[in-house]
Amino acid sequence: MGGKIAMRYAADYPEDLAGVVIEDMDCTCREYESSYLHPSEAEIDRKRKFDRAFSTWEECRSALVSFGYEEARVDGMRTEANPRIIERGDGLWSAIN
Repeated sequence: MGGKIAMRYAADYPEDLAGVVIEDMDCTCREYESSYLHPSEAEIDRKRKFDRAFSTWEECRSALVSFGYEEARVDGMRTEANPRIIERGDGLWSAIN
């Protein structure tokens, strides 16, 4: 569960919890472009159609970069200790959604 979701849940349903521990949450205020905050119908449709299965590494990398991930970060997702891009017999699977 994401930190902000956990805090929102705790605020809305305090009777369900004895406590909440939030670790390593990025609370930095950010400025976002208007197109990010108010995406076009085409962009919403593109995100809805995103499929986490890919035939090739190039296809996977290109898709993730198109959503704003830096190339070096995407490359690391494949080789880190707990990879978020996993090779399967029929291609690759992205744990990034």
